[in-house]
Amino acid sequence: MPHGLPVDAPFFRRLSNALASRVDRLVGTSAIVGLGAVHGLLPCPISYPAYRFAFALGDPVRGALSLFVLGVGTIPTLFLYGIHFPHPPIPFYQPL
Repeated sequence: MPHGLPVDAPFFRRLSNALASRVDRLVGTSAIVGLGAVHGLLPCPISYPAYRFAFALGDPVRGALSLFVLGVGTIPTLFLYGIHFPHPPIPFYQPL
């Protein structure tokens, strides 16, 4: 299956190949920065239930506090994943 697509359907295969070829053309150019910036604006899927929970609290201060706690709790987890789990070889990678 190209690009690890879990569904073996011709439509999805064509769509995946088309999207991958467009991204592949951006690699090595300055346009990849724009793609990264757009991707960075997409929220993490765990954010949606957190937003719903914060909204359901009915109090803006408690809702903001719950989202703040989620964000602060995410930092150590991402840090540990980043330094302890194997990753693909990265050029010029300097481990901590």
